[in-house]
Amino acid sequence: MFKNLLLITVFISVIIISVFIYFKYEIQDQKIDYVLDQSTVVLDAQLKEKQMDALQLATVLSKDKGLVNALENDDEDLGYIILSNTMKSIDDSTGRFIRAQIITAEYNIFARSWDDIYAGMPLADYRDDLNYFKTHKGGRTSIEIGRRLGIKATVPVYVNDALIGFIEVISFFEPITEFFRNLGIDLYVLMNQKHLDIAVLMRDNLIINEYVLANRNYNHANIQTLN
Repeated sequence: MFKNLLLITVFISVIIISVFIYFKYEIQDQKIDYVLDQSTVVLDAQLKEKQMDALQLATVLSKDKGLVNALENDDEDLGYIILSNTMKSIDDSTGRFIRAQIITAEYNIFARSWDDIYAGMPLADYRDDLNYFKTHKGGRTSIEIGRRLGIKATVPVYVNDALIGFIEVISFFEPITEFFRNLGIDLYVLMNQKHLDIAVLMRDNLIINEYVLANRNYNHANIQTLN
């Protein structure tokens, strides 16, 4: 009888422990799913916020009479001075370094806020996305693969209904990465390496399997996990 009682006790104990372990991991899985769902919602909101910020700024710049006149008169030097001074004023006031550039209707660089050495450089081979404006007149923003993967807002500039160029505001993923780091989450942006023929400025970035790591700053301790 003692032996039978012992077996029953052990059997019941095993069931209790099994049920406890099951619910423990079930609750843990639910917590992980909840955190993942919330993180996804926050990431989506952050991406939309950065895209809208870029589109708003690009729209404002497209209405700048000085920039429009410089573009219309093909005055690259004046375009660079106005654009770089505007972006520097924003940086001085807000601490946000923002890249903006002007592209001609022929898909050539007209002016960039961060340097003046690439004026006239053709972009047609890299910028199939600009063909969107052959059938649309409104601005657009999206995650684009250019010479780097980033968030890009593009607004066409018209004079008397004639397209004379585009104003673009470009940002990358550092602000979003920093936002998540403050929440205790490491964010990694991966691009399939088949796009490296376009994203030429990412060719020296870290390769993880078949992906290129878009982040310039990352936690080295997590690279093995990513691999």
